[in-house]
Amino acid sequence: MYEKSKKYKNLALFDFDGTLYKKDSFTGFIFYALSKRHIIKQGFKILPWIQAYYLKAYPAHAMRPKLFHAMFKNSHVDEIDAIAQEYVHHIHKNYNAELLARLHDHQALGALLHKDLKCKAPLIEPNLRRNLGKWST
Repeated sequence: MYEKSKKYKNLALFDFDGTLYKKDSFTGFIFYALSKRHIIKQGFKILPWIQAYYLKAYPAHAMRPKLFHAMFKNSHVDEIDAIAQEYVHHIHKNYNAELLARLHDHQALGALLHKDLKCKAPLIEPNLRRNLGKWST
């Protein structure tokens, strides 16, 4: 049945965008990394999908990769990664201090956290990697 010697840990789950981080980090990264001119130019190319997304006819999980592809189509992974590392430090000041303190308390108590919640910008890196996919060189 149960392993008597097995030690159990608590699990702490934290939402990032809109909770731990007060804004939307994905859109923020695009505006941090690219010029407004580039964003507008590339945005026109996928305008029907953007409109469908805002009309709730196109899901966010499908929109993010499409948007990322349009914005970073000819970018190199290393270039995007370097900008993402700068962005990590840029957004840190916008964390919800109370929730960040609670997250640190859970860490101190030995709670299991997603491995990327141990870095300064939780979930930025894995989301960036997932959205990069096959579209960068």
